[in-house]
Amino acid sequence: MISRLSFTILFLYFSPIAILSQTFTGNGGNVPDDGGFYYFDLPISGVTPSNCDTLFGLESVCINVTHTWISDFDIFLVSPSGTQIELTSGNGGDQDGYVNTCFNQESELVISQGAYPFTGTFRPEASLALVNNGQPTNGVWRLLIHDTYPGADEGTLLDWSITFGTNPAIPFHFESSNLPIIRINTFNQTIQDEPKILARMEIVDHPLPLRNFINDLPDDFHGTIGIEHRGASSQSFPKKSFGFEVWDVNQNDSDAAILDLPPQSDWVLHASFTDKTLMRNVMSYQLFNQMGHYASRSRYVELVLNGEYQGVYVLLEKIKKDENRVSISKLTVSDNFGDELTGGYIWKIDRYNGSDNSFAWRSKIHPCDENSPDTNFFLLEYPAADVVTPQQTAYIQSKMDSFELALMSPNFMDESIGYRRHIDFPSFISATIINELSKNVDAYRLSTYLHKDKDSKGGKIKLGPIWDYDLAWRNADYYGGADPAGWQYEVCGDGYQNPFWWKRLMEDTVWQNEFYCQWWHNRSTFLDTAYLANSMRERALFLHEAQQRNFEYWPILGSYVWPNPEPIAQTYSEEIENTIDWIKRRIEWMDAHIPGHCPILDHTGMDELSHPQNLLADWTCFPNPFQSSLTIQFNPGLFPLIKFELFNSTGAKVDEMLWMSNQGQSVEFHPKTNLASGTYLLKASFRNQTLGTKVLLKN
Repeated sequence: MISRLSFTILFLYFSPIAILSQTFTGNGGNVPDDGGFYYFDLPISGVTPSNCDTLFGLESVCINVTHTWISDFDIFLVSPSGTQIELTSGNGGDQDGYVNTCFNQESELVISQGAYPFTGTFRPEASLALVNNGQPTNGVWRLLIHDTYPGADEGTLLDWSITFGTNPAIPFHFESSNLPIIRINTFNQTIQDEPKILARMEIVDHPLPLRNFINDLPDDFHGTIGIEHRGASSQSFPKKSFGFEVWDVNQNDSDAAILDLPPQSDWVLHASFTDKTLMRNVMSYQLFNQMGHYASRSRYVELVLNGEYQGVYVLLEKIKKDENRVSISKLTVSDNFGDELTGGYIWKIDRYNGSDNSFAWRSKIHPCDENSPDTNFFLLEYPAADVVTPQQTAYIQSKMDSFELALMSPNFMDESIGYRRHIDFPSFISATIINELSKNVDAYRLSTYLHKDKDSKGGKIKLGPIWDYDLAWRNADYYGGADPAGWQYEVCGDGYQNPFWWKRLMEDTVWQNEFYCQWWHNRSTFLDTAYLANSMRERALFLHEAQQRNFEYWPILGSYVWPNPEPIAQTYSEEIENTIDWIKRRIEWMDAHIPGHCPILDHTGMDELSHPQNLLADWTCFPNPFQSSLTIQFNPGLFPLIKFELFNSTGAKVDEMLWMSNQGQSVEFHPKTNLASGTYLLKASFRNQTLGTKVLLKN
């Protein structure tokens, strides 16, 4: 359906020197709630100059719209040449519309940062400058409105206007990058949540030390893709995330190795809009890799979509069954009996609205809030809903039921009939460590993937790959996400609640001890505070150039973007340091509160270490006085980890280090180089026992 608008010229001003502005407007029309795309046409003629450019061109667009749930409306401007500019999408929640809302590229306030009635001037979600490149001013301009939630409520476009003038929107200047550059052209098609649309993608990635220029010929990938928006709440952000498939000439999936990653057809371009470090997902996945489990590989890129710069993105592998991703057995429609039926499967705990293209079922057991009327949804990812058989869906449901019932039973700790025979401890513990360390507010209850191979190949339920950490690492102002204290598994949440699993698991001493051992083992290496801080700073240095462009195009530093916690960092470096400081305080809290102890065997057959005996017997420190380093020698006994701390004369801690028992009976301690000469206290501690000695620093 196409609604035609009449138009009138509201304001036409001529000066002896130049035309200042020309504004055109017209009436609106009804927007039915059938999910269709409705165009409102505005024929324009007589504009001089006849082409839009950087001297005279498109300045602003204004709208008046009513709708009882305005975030259902996606609104675009379409030029006579067919260029589509996304003005607003998914904004305003359940409010009633846009009242005298204008879009201008010069506004410092992005439309997603506004609130009903949105009266005033906002920066649109895409650049108005897309048409100021020689496109005609005269012709039929169109406002496109799409109701993304059909069957609920109708809306109305009351009127809209468009202004041309001598202060046109200027294209963002992007010339070159030290990161790969991805160019995508959708040929004036609108990218939707579903289905994917045909597009062309090209990647410029020259070998170092060469730079990548925006107009260079592609030298990594160039071909056809199908692209769509992806994400849930993140779709309301102006900087969109995308999922894409590599397609052949017949639009069938085609594997491709992109930016030196293993070949596959399915990929994600992650926007990291609310994550102002641009690294929370990358950091989380890398840590899970270091724990010995698969998580998506990643590459930083800068994206140009339909000629418009979009900022820094993270190219990610989509979670899929593949020998280089989730390596499980292939399950075919004929695998309905015996060992073949038992794997492989990939499923997740997540939202489900009934329209997702996946088989879904509910848990039979209430989540952490036993009074909740809802239970967790399980969504089957592999096999796909259109090929999975009834026998296979019955099997995986039964497998999850067996695990949950065993975990809930009075005998849940029994080795033969309890929960332990169902799950893979290393993956469950590693994912729990990442979730707790990062205080991911979506942890356990959303985007929580699980997988299982055939029984003949182990067959236990594995937790992971981990996914979606934008709201982790102190980046949420709800569910305790910014508090360095507390266990995240104890936060039940809202309608999407944590499963009961983790509260129950923490009652098992075997689980506690495994959790404790892996925590302290990792703390000596890649979960060391200094290691994590250095990793973030090195990544920030790598992104130094590109992040400046990203935040120039998306000027959100210093501004609240849901759900950033207070205080809001004013600069990129401050955002990095705030996160590092929070990680340090989070680790200190977990060190002090993690339950359990670490069973270890010695050559005499002692079955576990239950108390800190013989801690640092006969320890010595030399040289004393020292200049740049201290050598500490001791008999460590059976202790898996010892913490050394250095305090100045005022009692302030100035440095620390961790030592693991597999590192020998001698350790080199290199305190910070900026310490002043004087007397310091060196403390060595393991859990509830501490020893100390004075050392003298002479510079």
